[in-house]
Amino acid sequence: MYPSVHIYVDKYSAAKIEAARKDGQLIPAPGIGDEAFFQQKGKIWAELYIRTGDRLLLIEKDIPPDGTFESVKPPMVALARAVIAKLR
Repeated sequence: MYPSVHIYVDKYSAAKIEAARKDGQLIPAPGIGDEAFFQQKGKIWAELYIRTGDRLLLIEKDIPPDGTFESVKPPMVALARAVIAKLR
């Protein structure tokens, strides 16, 4: 298995955040964009939703077999900050 990251940039919609909330707990991630939330998708992958201005940035990352949800958060935050810098 090769770890992967997917990045999506879309127009912000509160409905998209609410749809994600129905899939599971959203964990606030302060200090990233205007508003941000992590979500764990089983033991397989993690998602980071970030509202920045009128855009929604979604980063999905595989959780490696020897990793944890907590271990993938720091690299996801670093990637989010780099992408946000380009969006502004």
